Amino acid sequence: MTNIWNKHKGKLIVLIIALIGVELSIEAQICVKDTTVKVILDSTQNTSFDNSVSAQMDSLLNLWYIKQSVQANSEKFIPTSAEGVSYSDSVYAKRLSEIPSIIPLSYNKEVRSYIEMYCVKKRKLSGIIVGLSKYYFPMYEEIMEQNGVPQELKYLSIIESALNPNAVSCVGATGLWQFMFSTGRMYGLEVNTFVDARKDPIRATRAAARYLNDLHKIYNDWILAIAAYNCGPGNVSKAIRRSGGKTDFWQIYYYLPKETRGYVPAYIAATYMMNYYDKHNINVVPITMPMLTDTVVVNKEVHLQQVAAVLNIPIEELRTLNPQYKRDIVPAYKDAYPLVLSPLKAVEFTSLRDSIHSYNYSTYFTPMQVVNIESQNNNPALNVAQLKKKFHIVKSGETLGSISKKYGISTNEIKYLNKIRGKSVAPGRKIVVGFYPVEKTIAKASDTTIRPVAINDSNKITLNANDTIKGRINVHAAQKYRYYKVVPGDTIWSIARKFPGITHLDILNSNKLKEGHIEPGQVLKIPKG
Repeated sequence: MTNIWNKHKGKLIVLIIALIGVELSIEAQICVKDTTVKVILDSTQNTSFDNSVSAQMDSLLNLWYIKQSVQANSEKFIPTSAEGVSYSDSVYAKRLSEIPSIIPLSYNKEVRSYIEMYCVKKRKLSGIIVGLSKYYFPMYEEIMEQNGVPQELKYLSIIESALNPNAVSCVGATGLWQFMFSTGRMYGLEVNTFVDARKDPIRATRAAARYLNDLHKIYNDWILAIAAYNCGPGNVSKAIRRSGGKTDFWQIYYYLPKETRGYVPAYIAATYMMNYYDKHNINVVPITMPMLTDTVVVNKEVHLQQVAAVLNIPIEELRTLNPQYKRDIVPAYKDAYPLVLSPLKAVEFTSLRDSIHSYNYSTYFTPMQVVNIESQNNNPALNVAQLKKKFHIVKSGETLGSISKKYGISTNEIKYLNKIRGKSVAPGRKIVVGFYPVEKTIAKASDTTIRPVAINDSNKITLNANDTIKGRINVHAAQKYRYYKVVPGDTIWSIARKFPGITHLDILNSNKLKEGHIEPGQVLKIPKG
């Protein structure tokens, strides 16, 4: 009997719950357009997930632009009261069936509980979400159209972050789409000392669209793709196996993690709220942030405080429009970076670019910090360079003043960094005019000298004497690979599952892929375990 119980435990639990009756379960009608399906749902609420969704909504009140908006529209931000409107199950089901959506919008008691949360209990916060959607959804829709995913997936970010780009979960998932570090990196989202692209609305939405597309390719079902977005494709695939191969979300419901059981109903409820908020006396709070924006390309490091001072913009507005810059620095030391501004301020930035870069430069980019780092790099025990020098070769007719304006650095800093005592510099001289950060620098080695290579100060890889070393060391030089030719329908996830012990990150790193995009016919290197 013990073996039978262990083998069929999951199925037996579902059967027991079904037999106990209405005290422990609810028999719900699931209305999917013109199709009716029956499913047994646990009547106990998913308290942990409910609290998570509620907390995300509550966090909106801490945002600067929300405080500004609520204060400016206090008459619309009415307190939660009995004025919230509820409807019968038949009304909710009918309304869901009338929403144009390629994604099935089922209805049951679980969905109803989330509809009541958004439309009754938390309706004043829902009014803020609807207001925020006026800013975020137009960019979502364009990106989703470009990536060939249903536009109604835009509602998923309401569940993830309540449209708060600064949202961070207890496990480190970050941004509007709540990417974990590894998944974000897989889809090309840069995270370093200065930048967290998971908070960038445009880049994160592009990554989310590609990720959802890849998940849909695995299951050929958008609801399962949504579930996998929450708990990972491994958990969804495991639930399918445990259910005996069923591929309908509601049929594998009890085999999924508890949070995911609430995640899909919450998505359906958020979709309902965004389409019928006016039926529930939800007042939309206009958000006091630019609904129209423009993007300028920044080619030189700049602090947001410099931009704020010269263009007379509240620093909080700049942070709101550019949440990806963790230290208020646009780190364009080497590569260009975008800066989002209102259209008028974007024009002003272009015309005042040099003045902005020069404004109090030494206050925000002090040479003393560079000197400290440089002195550390002279210590053989610290074989990691954090900054690289930016050089300029002096041309005939150039002065220290003209060079300082070109690079946004004061003449005193140029003289200090290059030990110049006079007021001029000779043509042809190579001088230091700034620094830019390097994410990873590996110890140099000559063609004939073989040394252990320190990666992140801990992981050491020793190369064989037969390996050729030129310039930077390739840490994979001593590894052996097998090869795989990509076929239509393959993703990095699905390929990794074909090789036990290999993860998607192994494949990305071995093939130097910054994103998870691959093409049929492409040959990939698969490291041997």
